Amino acid sequence: MEEGILEAFLKVMPVLKDILLEDIAVGVADTTTYLYYRPVDTLDLELKGGSKVPVESPMYELLKKGKGYNSIVPKEVYGVTFKSIGYPIKDSHGNVIGGIGIGKSLDQQFKIEESTDSLFASLEETSASIEEISAGSEKLLNIMGNGVEITKQAEKSVKESNEIHNIVTVT
Repeated sequence: MEEGILEAFLKVMPVLKDILLEDIAVGVADTTTYLYYRPVDTLDLELKGGSKVPVESPMYELLKKGKGYNSIVPKEVYGVTFKSIGYPIKDSHGNVIGGIGIGKSLDQQFKIEESTDSLFASLEETSASIEEISAGSEKLLNIMGNGVEITKQAEKSVKESNEIHNIVTVT
């Protein structure tokens, strides 16, 4: 019966990507060995069916403790940042007989976040430039207003000078 449980998972894993419509790497292990592993273009942990589950891996901990995991694996570990999810497979008595590991690359998400951050920074720069242009336009408007006022005063002075000149010339 227990082998039937693992066999059922082994039949589902090859189509899990299509079922979930996600670009995910999947692996199935019994208590010591990977029975199945399928990488994807964006994430290949270079595991092989028949290889021992590495002692330092989250899958090893899952098999020993019987508890699932959900963690982000940093880029430094395998060269790509990914979300790692593991779930124990248990028999009818609750004993761990294997585990499922799923990995989803987060590189695309991080690229989108970086692009968003870059776009936000560009928008902030544009906003600052617009504010600078607005301040410059306001300053120019004030200068032009002062110029008009000075021109009006000059015109008034010229009229007064003409009037004085006319008075002096008539006398």
